[in-house]
Amino acid sequence: MSLCGSDAPLLDALAAIAVRLRDSQENIPAAELEQLETQARDVLHEVKRARNTHSPINRLPPELLLRIFDVIRPTFPEYRPRRPKAYLAQWGAVTLVCRYWRDVCLASASLWSTIDLCTFIERSADIPLQLFYAHPRDFKDEDKAILEDIITHHSRRVEQFHLLTYEEIPVEVYHIFRHAMPRLRSLTIKLPTLFDSDMPLLRKLVIRRCSPWTNNHFRNLTHLALYDIPESVRPSVDALLDLVAASPDLEELILIDAALDVEPDAATPSADAEQPPIVELPHLHTLQIGEFPSHHCARRLLSRLSVPDACDIRIWFLGEKFAAETPLLPFLAERTLRGPISNTTALNLTLDPNASEQLVAVRADSLHVHGCFHLASVVGTAGGIVTKLTVAAADKGNVERWTQLLRPLRHVREVTLAGEHASLFLRAMNADATLCPELEVIRVHDAELGCVLFLFFLADARAGRGTPLREMWVAQNSLSVEEEFLLNKLTPTATIKMEQESVDRVEFVGNMVQRMYPTEEYKWQDLVV
Repeated sequence: MSLCGSDAPLLDALAAIAVRLRDSQENIPAAELEQLETQARDVLHEVKRARNTHSPINRLPPELLLRIFDVIRPTFPEYRPRRPKAYLAQWGAVTLVCRYWRDVCLASASLWSTIDLCTFIERSADIPLQLFYAHPRDFKDEDKAILEDIITHHSRRVEQFHLLTYEEIPVEVYHIFRHAMPRLRSLTIKLPTLFDSDMPLLRKLVIRRCSPWTNNHFRNLTHLALYDIPESVRPSVDALLDLVAASPDLEELILIDAALDVEPDAATPSADAEQPPIVELPHLHTLQIGEFPSHHCARRLLSRLSVPDACDIRIWFLGEKFAAETPLLPFLAERTLRGPISNTTALNLTLDPNASEQLVAVRADSLHVHGCFHLASVVGTAGGIVTKLTVAAADKGNVERWTQLLRPLRHVREVTLAGEHASLFLRAMNADATLCPELEVIRVHDAELGCVLFLFFLADARAGRGTPLREMWVAQNSLSVEEEFLLNKLTPTATIKMEQESVDRVEFVGNMVQRMYPTEEYKWQDLVV
């Protein structure tokens, strides 16, 4: 039964079909109705396709539309990659929007070069591959089969390979990685000797919980991270430096729990002994040394590294029993830190005799020191051109202690204090008129009554000597109503801006210490999982 003529307008034809169906429902066979339903779906599909051609975005040329798709597709950092999220694979839904989009996507091999699912292999043609395997569970047989198939047939295309898993990798998985990877330039993995030592383009390397393979002689790296190396295979400091020396173009070096300890007398070679060569790293912009077994071990390493003055340096020790007399002067004076510290203009100290960690950071012209240590050893190293001083202390100390701190700081213009020590700190400044002659600004967090009174006295004394303070700011969180009444009755020659503030000393110190750890993701070990 013919329902419409081929010359009838489309809308009239559809209307005629609808009328004929209403008038002849009982006379149309079921098989023909099913055929009509199928054809109606096909017509609707073609209508939608025709409507898509009128969409403004579908008028873009294929190369511009492809550029848009390339921007929205998921990309993963090739150094210290995070675990991919499940939704990142869903971007492939762009191939289901319309046929034009699908044709553009499937015609581009580059859109499928970041492999998260093995089905992408077919679409990536012959361009270099970026392989990420990340899963919290242990390896299953299907996982091994997928990896073995990809590596066996496409190892020479692999440009990046990142294997991230919470569980230990089975021994049999090691044998999958026996094929050469001549294009490999970025690797994150926990495996023994790999790729038949054929990876001349490798530049970025992360090794965790296994030997750093010093016998493989990795060379010409730009990024190197060694973390949590088992003590049984941990290299000596000298062996570690030999590994570093093979990559003079290093830009980022991260060594955490990565070297054997040394005896105290071996930290610095004697004058008569043959001096070991200095490892020059002229392009290094980031250095992190964490959880080394002792200061002696860190000193041995730092005495042989030469880095640019602008290098961002973070060093921390955990687990040692630190004492107030712990000297940091020899440690801070080693070659690696000497240049960067000489350019610092800000000194930030957080002193805590109960701290279980020591941290030293040199970044953005600032020296940060946290923990329990000999105060004079730090000030003696960094006091030359410091203009900004921040001190947060868990104990009050005494006037003599703060006088020793301030005496070398001749050019300090700004002082920030947080903690119960602030009163004695200001008392020391009142007792010796020669301290900090260029001081202009004082800020005090979490101040007590005595602190505010000493600040009044200091302001009056400075004004009387013709060197008045330009700015004084106090957050008097702990003052009672009676204490505030007493302060309101005083009439100092200088004005102190007093405000209420919710930040106490613990939070203040916590914020300072947080800034000393590596930025963005805090500590390196939180990244590699």
